[in-house]
Amino acid sequence: MQKIALYVCIQLLFCFGAAWAQPGQIAVPRVDLMPNQPAPYNIRDWKEVALKYDSFVYDLSHTGQYLPLSFLNPAGVNYPQMQTFRLHTYVGTNSPFGNEAINVMPSLVGASLVGLDKSSQFGRNWVRMSQDFFNKNNGENLYLNAPSTSSGNDWWYDMMPNVYFYQLYDLYPNIGGEADWQFTTIADRLLSAVRAMGGSEAPWAPAYMNYRAWRFSTMEPNANGVPEPGSRRRFRLAALSRLERNGQSRIPQRSGVVYRISQ
Repeated sequence: MQKIALYVCIQLLFCFGAAWAQPGQIAVPRVDLMPNQPAPYNIRDWKEVALKYDSFVYDLSHTGQYLPLSFLNPAGVNYPQMQTFRLHTYVGTNSPFGNEAINVMPSLVGASLVGLDKSSQFGRNWVRMSQDFFNKNNGENLYLNAPSTSSGNDWWYDMMPNVYFYQLYDLYPNIGGEADWQFTTIADRLLSAVRAMGGSEAPWAPAYMNYRAWRFSTMEPNANGVPEPGSRRRFRLAALSRLERNGQSRIPQRSGVVYRISQ
């Protein structure tokens, strides 16, 4: 019943948004001079680009200047029993041992969306190996931009790896490892955070999220620098992703609370 009520709440939010939206398109003379259908018109084959990108950056046998772009690690930071890998953020990096989740994880998502099985490619399970970005050993218990780092410096860097993980969890529901535990643990962490920000479901009160970032280790805000209140959308995106999972009765309850009070 609570899940149904949440979906009704979500639909109402969309309806309210539509009601407050601009009633019609404003005419801009310069834009009106532009053709609706340019001619000639050629669009790049982005699926082909994605497939070629993946086959290039994940080929460990490449040689040459700055190559290969990906490397294997014999043991992970958070899962030392598991082989992991790293991928250069950009060609010619000055940090050859650097490894960023915001680069690695969306590359796995993108490849999967164009039909590649990243759980079994070149004899390796790249999706499982990416679980090392879940900062377990240091107690953060979230996906962060590096296998051992801290939250609280930038909302975007802290939240996006978790969004990418939820996408991979949806694309590979039987990936194994500790994915199921990570899935529920992140839900708990987000719920604790929005409550620490003043969010409450009874009585209802929205969380105050006008911060630069949030330190999940201490459940305290980082109010220094430019605030990023737009990260509430990433909270809600993660909550909606969890709501779509079936047969996990506790998660929709957590997710509904996170969605409602992070607005």
